[in-house]
Amino acid sequence: FDTREDFFAEAFRVLQPGGRLAIADCLPRVGREINFWLRVNSK
Repeated sequence: FDTREDFFAEAFRVLQPGGRLAIADCLPRVGREINFWLRVNSK
């Protein structure tokens, strides 16, 4: 999605009545951890 607004509009459009949306955010620390994260997620 190009914007957060687009994402949330679509999420709420497809949710069933009473449905829930769970969001998690995970960011690696700069350094070795980010290199590992990039390598693992490029597969």
